[in-house]
Amino acid sequence: MGRHFEVRAAAMAATAKAKSAIYMRASKEIYAAAKSGEPDPNSNLALRSAIEKYRKLCPKDVIDRAIEKAKGGDAVAYIPGRYEFMGPGGSNIIVDTLTDNVNRALVTVRTICTRKGAKMASVAYNFELITSNISAF
Repeated sequence: MGRHFEVRAAAMAATAKAKSAIYMRASKEIYAAAKSGEPDPNSNLALRSAIEKYRKLCPKDVIDRAIEKAKGGDAVAYIPGRYEFMGPGGSNIIVDTLTDNVNRALVTVRTICTRKGAKMASVAYNFELITSNISAF
């Protein structure tokens, strides 16, 4: 088939990989937002925000499937996690994850941070929690 076919196939595979990553991230975030509260975007601010964030990046069926999955209580349950590290030069690193396998997420995050010279430590006390009081207009 020639070089033209190989170049085109490689380009299509790269595009498909990028889309798949975006769709998976969108699905996880929308699922978590729908699961944390009401699965109705009109009454759940976090869900509405997640939908608005991914509306232009994902097709509507990806968003709808994630909301339906949260309603139905499928076997897959995404669990949020937070890991804290003391980075090189005394920098503080907080990593938030959303995964279906906590052990795999911990190993992956710890491996990446350890390779860069970070060590697991409690650093959240160094940050000030800022909450905004959102009121209806």
